[in-house]
Amino acid sequence: WMDELRSVDCPAELPRVTLQRPRDWHRFEGPGCICRGADGALTLKPYAPIDLPDVFARVTGAPGTLIDAAELYDVQAVDMHGRSWHATGALPKLSTSLPTGTAVVRARLNQWSASETREKEGTSALTVTFECDDDVPANQVEHLERRIGERVLEQSWRHAAASIPMDEGTIELRREGPSLIASIQGMRDERDSSTLVERLTGTLEFVLGRRLQPEHVYSVAGRIRSQVIYSTDRERLKSSISPPYCWRSQGNDTSALELIAQYFRYLTTVSPERSAELRRWVSEVIEAGNVALEIRALVLCVAVESVAKLLLADKPTDAAVERELERALDAIRHVELAQDLRNRCVGALDALRRPRPRDLLKDLVYCGAIPNAQLRDWLSLRNQTAHAERVAVVDYGSMVEKSYSVLGLFYRLIFLITDYRGAFSDYAQADWPASRWPPS
Repeated sequence: WMDELRSVDCPAELPRVTLQRPRDWHRFEGPGCICRGADGALTLKPYAPIDLPDVFARVTGAPGTLIDAAELYDVQAVDMHGRSWHATGALPKLSTSLPTGTAVVRARLNQWSASETREKEGTSALTVTFECDDDVPANQVEHLERRIGERVLEQSWRHAAASIPMDEGTIELRREGPSLIASIQGMRDERDSSTLVERLTGTLEFVLGRRLQPEHVYSVAGRIRSQVIYSTDRERLKSSISPPYCWRSQGNDTSALELIAQYFRYLTTVSPERSAELRRWVSEVIEAGNVALEIRALVLCVAVESVAKLLLADKPTDAAVERELERALDAIRHVELAQDLRNRCVGALDALRRPRPRDLLKDLVYCGAIPNAQLRDWLSLRNQTAHAERVAVVDYGSMVEKSYSVLGLFYRLIFLITDYRGAFSDYAQADWPASRWPPS
């Protein structure tokens, strides 16, 4: 039954399906099926009688307003093995099949969940199956370099090819056909599994340099065993960038595992806000791998600035600067100014309490953490894209080179913030040679 649900346009039968709308308690019961379309979306199809009245998809409210949750249907169903499944937020639509003249009801679902209580308590575990698109790379040239998905897991395709000991448990990775499967065995912290899934997904996206989406999540916590099947937007899976380290023929390099371990450790030990902010900008950069070059360059520049701010948040303020700022603020309070102007002056001085991202990058150049050429490329690309500089002819070759240089700068800042030590691809140099971090 699960294999059918993973296949495209292969219906998984449901002997009993119940839909109920909270607004008026309209209810439908009967058999049906659920299947995954070519676009990755899950679709529920109740088997409706021919004379079914057209009550589905009738919602109240003015056109253009958001649909209230009370207008959407809750779904309960039983599969061929007697397991109970449920979903919320379904909006069934009734149509007619022209060849057969029968009623057809369809409802798209974001996720399809099931849980059960076992007789005995089991070892906590989490397994995530990712849908990933190897067939349609965003950039054919990058695809020749980006074989990390195979290289890091090449020891065996159907067994635990990579095992990474962590404080949270042991992360195991393997491949099964086009799917990437990650599991965490022996979790010590039985936190919300959705949080772990988000951070595990973010970690693998960063290391692989490509978009991943969980397709199936299976978790065990105590006596509760649950699983969630997600709709996937397969068009988004085509977004990808060059990863922090192009493995090429160096498949046995342990830096892959160290990079996964260190990045995941950072996401699980910092505050949820910092974790979400870093994951957000990695995702933004990956999404930009499938858009116009100018937009990609702008996203890279903003991402560098945002990660630099995360580094600055850990930097203590200068006591001497604080004293001078307090003197300036005190002077403004005793000068006759319009209130709006006074507020703007106070805001401008408050912004000086911490150095700018540009100042941090200059300090990193001074201590040898980043090359001066990467700082120059970031400033040049930032001015050209953010301020829409007008030039007679756009040098796209130069923009591509600078974009890769800024991508390398983005990765170096993440290495700093996650305390990574190991191999990486130096995109600031020709041919992207393998280098060691931190620089000697």
